[in-house]
Amino acid sequence: MSVSPNEHIECKVNSLTRVRCSISAAAQWDAMDPPDDEDDVPFSQLVAKQQDPVLPDHNFDLNTPTGSPEFAASYNKQQRRHGKMFNDPVHNLFRLDPLSIDIIDSAQFQRLRDLKQLGMTYYIFPGASHNRFEHSLGVAHLAFEVADKIWNSQRAELDMDRTDIKVVELAGLCHDLGHGPFSHVFDRTLLQSKGVYGWSHEEMSGEILQTIIDDGHIKDDALDDIDMKRVQQLIVGSCPNHQPAGDGAPLNDKRFLFDIVANGRNSIDVDKFDYLARDSHYCNVRVSCDLNRLQRLTKVLDNEICFKWSEYENIFELFHARATMHRRVYTHRKAKAIELMLVDALIAADPVLKMTERIHDPREFIKMDDTLLKQIENYSMLHPHFEDGDDHAPVVASQKIITRFCCLILSTCPDTHNTD
Repeated sequence: MSVSPNEHIECKVNSLTRVRCSISAAAQWDAMDPPDDEDDVPFSQLVAKQQDPVLPDHNFDLNTPTGSPEFAASYNKQQRRHGKMFNDPVHNLFRLDPLSIDIIDSAQFQRLRDLKQLGMTYYIFPGASHNRFEHSLGVAHLAFEVADKIWNSQRAELDMDRTDIKVVELAGLCHDLGHGPFSHVFDRTLLQSKGVYGWSHEEMSGEILQTIIDDGHIKDDALDDIDMKRVQQLIVGSCPNHQPAGDGAPLNDKRFLFDIVANGRNSIDVDKFDYLARDSHYCNVRVSCDLNRLQRLTKVLDNEICFKWSEYENIFELFHARATMHRRVYTHRKAKAIELMLVDALIAADPVLKMTERIHDPREFIKMDDTLLKQIENYSMLHPHFEDGDDHAPVVASQKIITRFCCLILSTCPDTHNTD
């Protein structure tokens, strides 16, 4: 491709103009905070040295070696200043704030990567490989969007502040921290088969969040005790055993906040918005509900979140979509058969793995995830002194059950397209 002399000269002029602007900007920043030895500072660092006069703790130390822990800490502060972006297949690009990122980086939250959203349904719908990690990110994003929309339009009459948005986002982020292995199979089938009733993953989520704070993942001034209590209240808001906040409780005058993440009043909440959109996407099941409209056309009336009257058909489609997913995916007969065999295997191995004894200690509970199945299958490799004795007889019995349902899975693979 040929370039005329005039175009070539114009390109040179534009390049020189950009260089002069960069030099001028560097000179201005240099005048604000001159380096100790100007001759030793590269020009590229002068241009990039945009010091923050408002939050000086977020500035880079240019004299710190790039490979040192001090530079990593300085770089981490700069990266955390505005949170982090996530590219999600359901909600596209969104950002979560720095406090949420501190929780996400904890070992307790990273455990959600090993908890599949739909449990054993993955063996019937091969696309359903998503886990509770990305679901929690999506719920946090939607919770922020709804709370921020209400704050922008009604903050004066509702006496809202930005702290309300923060606790709602954190509740959406942490609402599934207490889920056990294999989705709801653990709490709804396994524990009840062992005679354990009254245990809820919502309450365990609040306890695990407390361990994250105790481990120092969150700065003391980032989430005080009152805000922590509010987050825990929002998480267990729909729990059957949870009593509404009494007089003087932190959220007693803002009951509408309970309708955002876990709506025990009518079950229309962002948790449902995300899992219906996400599960239908990964299972390739079409639903016709416009969740984005429901999210945006909201208003608080009489301390409750309400929807515009014109959305009555959309709300009908929301519950129709939920019924469709339950009929075609959540209660798929082959998936339920595999789940029942899985429960038999876990019950058989419980005397050795002691799963039901760990449900009351959050630090022991987080050691359990979907890898339990592989731990049982490979028990002899993890325990070199494993023998077919009385002490390990429960594991052997569990392994035989797992072998049988693996054969069942293989026999259903050619028929996975049949979702009747």
